[in-house]
Amino acid sequence: MQLHAQITGKFPEEFIRNNEQATRLVLDACRRDAVPYLVHISSSVVNSVADDDYTNTKKAQEKLVVDSGLAHCVLRPTLMFGWFDPKHLGWLSRFMEKVPVFPIPGHGRYMRQPLYERDFCRCIVKCIETQPAGAIYDVCGDTRVDYVDIIHTIKRAKGLKTWVVHIPYGLFRLLPQIYALFSSKPPFTADQLKALTAGDEFTGVDTAKTFGVNQTPFEQAIRESYCDPRYAHIVLGTMNAIVETSMPLSARLRGALENRTVQVVVLAVVTLLVLLYRRPDQFSHPYMWGEDGVVNTVHYAQSGWASLWQPVAGYYTLPIKLIYLISSSLSFRWFPEISLWLTTAFTFASLAAVAFAPTLLRWRWLCAVAVLLIPTGAENFAVSLFAGWWGSILALLALLWNTEQRRTGLRLGLLFVGALSTP
Repeated sequence: MQLHAQITGKFPEEFIRNNEQATRLVLDACRRDAVPYLVHISSSVVNSVADDDYTNTKKAQEKLVVDSGLAHCVLRPTLMFGWFDPKHLGWLSRFMEKVPVFPIPGHGRYMRQPLYERDFCRCIVKCIETQPAGAIYDVCGDTRVDYVDIIHTIKRAKGLKTWVVHIPYGLFRLLPQIYALFSSKPPFTADQLKALTAGDEFTGVDTAKTFGVNQTPFEQAIRESYCDPRYAHIVLGTMNAIVETSMPLSARLRGALENRTVQVVVLAVVTLLVLLYRRPDQFSHPYMWGEDGVVNTVHYAQSGWASLWQPVAGYYTLPIKLIYLISSSLSFRWFPEISLWLTTAFTFASLAAVAFAPTLLRWRWLCAVAVLLIPTGAENFAVSLFAGWWGSILALLALLWNTEQRRTGLRLGLLFVGALSTP
């Protein structure tokens, strides 16, 4: 049986190496040693409308097997889940345990056909026993379920109190892109998000008739996968990951807090929670504030994007103007909502600069959190007209720069944005 795949990654070379080149090596070994039969595990993405590195290399991989001259069959499973899964629903399940807020892209009504891996293993066993010649089987999960309902099913099965929040698709797309900046192996990429929302619907064989496998009901399969006391906590991965699971909890926690990816995610969650706490009204009923209505709207109507450099009350306020112009250009009808999330993203970006820019500050990450806790008025939080308050912090970072680290371009960029953020 051949089952290997590069599912997620940042670079095309990773997919080519592990989906195509590795397959050629396996097929050469099969021919050399006269392997009598091969069960090849492909993927339903070969029938997908998606156009990304994973889809394209899986199509090429399957063609290599079909053209190999070896006796074989091909199985094309849809999204799989089950024990030991380091990615997909397994990663989402573990992430949901660790955070108080779980984001959903847009409306979340993206239909999936998840396949329980134990059911799929039984299909593989049947193929090994019967050795169908040259057959290709599309194997889909019996249950058609929307992504948001998958998340709620996992939450319900595990008894979690995590708050599931819908955020605009465009903003959500930024999250895996930002995550990838700090992680060499991101568990979820922008390409996967695009594939999630592609609208694919697959037609598969009747597993009961073809393989004698009656599929496990979806909610029961979720409970078996993520609530089993023996195996739910075990995750396949590198030797480093296996070693880490045997470390004391305090050591694992300390190591996690020192991990840059964890720091980024935790800072993002803390930022969102503080903004929600300080300005819940702005999140429940976003609206347009003061000068956005009586000054910036007039400037935009008269000059369009050229109004970026028109002062407000005599001052240049670059972040405020950018947030206004982007929100208005995307949709004036949804200006309050778009402006709110852009302001939230800018606030996080400013705090991330405090946490990770090479300055002389000690405990930089804690300094970033401390900024959120400054006892100012609530109007500074989640309101676009006060984005300059957060942007002004960037100018201070340029003064505290660790010159041994250089990064002159970043320093000048922070100084530029900070200087044009506030009078």
